[in-house]
Amino acid sequence: MLGVTLWLGVVAAEFAADPAKASEDWESLLDRGIAAYQDELFPDAAKLLEAAVKAIEEAGMRGDPLVIAMSNLAATRLAEADYAEAERLYQRVLQIVTPEHPEFPKVLNGLGGVYLSLGRYTEANELFQRAVGLWERKTDPPLDLAVTLGNLGSLARGRANLQQAEQFYRRALAIAEPANDTDKMARLLHGIGRVLLAEGRYEEAETAARRAIAISGTNGKTRQAVRASGVALLGSVRQSRGSLDEAEKLYRQALEIREGVLGPHHPETAGLRSNLALTLRLKGNLAAAAPLYVQALDDMRAAKGPEHPTIAALINNLGQLNEAQGKLKEAKARYEEALALWQKLLGADHPDVAAGFTHLAALAQKQKDYGKAERLFTRALEIDQRYYSPQHPRVGMDWNNLGSLAVARKRFAEAETMLERALEILRATLPEKHPDVGLVGANLAELYRVEKRNDDSAALYARSIGILEAAWGTQDPRLVPRLERFAEVLHARQDYADAEAARVRAVGIQVQQALHQK
Repeated sequence: MLGVTLWLGVVAAEFAADPAKASEDWESLLDRGIAAYQDELFPDAAKLLEAAVKAIEEAGMRGDPLVIAMSNLAATRLAEADYAEAERLYQRVLQIVTPEHPEFPKVLNGLGGVYLSLGRYTEANELFQRAVGLWERKTDPPLDLAVTLGNLGSLARGRANLQQAEQFYRRALAIAEPANDTDKMARLLHGIGRVLLAEGRYEEAETAARRAIAISGTNGKTRQAVRASGVALLGSVRQSRGSLDEAEKLYRQALEIREGVLGPHHPETAGLRSNLALTLRLKGNLAAAAPLYVQALDDMRAAKGPEHPTIAALINNLGQLNEAQGKLKEAKARYEEALALWQKLLGADHPDVAAGFTHLAALAQKQKDYGKAERLFTRALEIDQRYYSPQHPRVGMDWNNLGSLAVARKRFAEAETMLERALEILRATLPEKHPDVGLVGANLAELYRVEKRNDDSAALYARSIGILEAAWGTQDPRLVPRLERFAEVLHARQDYADAEAARVRAVGIQVQQALHQK
């Protein structure tokens, strides 16, 4: 979410660091509360603004002073992820102001922000659209319009309407740039970057991330919070491009900033912790990933309740961890829970639902339930083809999944067509050393081995294993079966020395793994 707009309008004063020393004068309390909010000192802001609301009510005032104080308090509660209190406060303000009030759209945007954070997209969309309609009636639409357009972009992104999301973000950016509002510009660039990343436009996403980081600067807590989002986006780009060590470094940097600004249990902190856990899992560091996933899920549930798309994603991530740990029964239960929640909240044809089908299909394939696996993989491909271009990496991985299943079912001609299509897509859209390129290449190399195309298999295995070693490290146990099959191909080609070297590498990994387990 891009955010909410603060209600400014009282004269600035000297601000004491200790809220307990605040003057009982409501104007001073309000000024100091707004200043604390802008510095991301949310507990202090809440105390000051609550005191301001109380002072105004005790004075019997129900006009703009109460509206301003209560709206800023609602914005503070929203920033703290206290969604129930933020909703209550915004609803109270709506009982005071009329639709003709010049600040009425801000209240609509704020309440819409609450619903967006809770995944209540229909209610959020209605409020954002009303706010936009009111602001666009003005001869000179205010900068606040950019905030709501940005929120509409985030809502569209949450619904996987990526083209619409980018349009909203860019409309908002066109308003923020002439005003040189670098805070809003950085947040909007972050949103644009997330869309570009989801579309597989990695170079453009990285450009957006670097620009967001550059304009957010390094001074002040607010700038640091915005900067953390840019750093996290850059980490996501690096992860998507297979640079896992760099992604981990960037996520840790962003997490440190976010914990300092928002606290260790804020949902934005939890989301970033989950991203770090994903990177660690992809690197094979399951022991380090597990507690991060659990903490992220606990914190997100505490903030957003049991039914939210992000909760489903975190449950699904835990399922992937369970599967990597060999706990297939637990993995299946988590995948089914996540899928049911995604379908309930997002509908039957959302890309997140496709991801849920994919994970259940892969599990069914492991358990040799090939018919079920094919149905689920095909359903995932159908959904992804509706949302993404034919050359998108997700579509490429869908073809890889179906091709690998066809290999398991000994339907080799069909498998070859699918895997070659998958590798062509990934090579066209991902860096040449991306781990997904290595994975699909190794799958196709294995098919060539089965088809006795030993020269093609050996060359592709050599390239693919090199890519995977660069991404995972040379001691990752996932390399073992690939090295063993590579050795078989080399032996069939009578490359006995190279075959023995590949076997020794596989055995060495197994020995290291056994020693580590002891």
